[in-house]
Amino acid sequence: DSQLLWSYECSAHHDLDVDSDVNIYTLTNDWIKLKQGVLVIDNALLILSPDGKLVKKISFLPLMYASKNHAVEPLLKRVVGMALAGAQDVYHTNTLQIIDEKTAYPNSPIFKKNNILISILTLSTIAIIDPKLEEIVWIAGPRLWIEGQHNATLLADGNMLTFDNHYKDQKDRSRVLEFKP
Repeated sequence: DSQLLWSYECSAHHDLDVDSDVNIYTLTNDWIKLKQGVLVIDNALLILSPDGKLVKKISFLPLMYASKNHAVEPLLKRVVGMALAGAQDVYHTNTLQIIDEKTAYPNSPIFKKNNILISILTLSTIAIIDPKLEEIVWIAGPRLWIEGQHNATLLADGNMLTFDNHYKDQKDRSRVLEFKP
């Protein structure tokens, strides 16, 4: 009825999703200092309760530093390299999707219910985060698509869609890719 029920002050951007318990997931921006002393815009996954209270915040830079996934190391080096070259928006995460009972793979520790699919534009990467473990459990890209992917979506048949923006480095060309992760 157009009445504000609650609000939460943060720099939310691009996307949000709601889980089966009505918790709200969104992406946020915060300034963070790299070990090299350079400030960058860090993205985080923010989880709010149905009444707008903070449940959990998972910051991407510490998540990457703590990762045991070998595919994360070159991406972390890229983040640091971009930051040292003067870039501040080193992630520009643009999508999140909570894996639900329709899209979860049976008996999969990666594509399991309540894991989070994200699309990180600047790194040309799609990843899955286990929010309970606060761990990157799966990562794909770059080179599967041209830089500029948006809206990664896990489908009920197990395939994934992504919008490949500026296909072939042209502003007037885009395409949708469907692939089996």
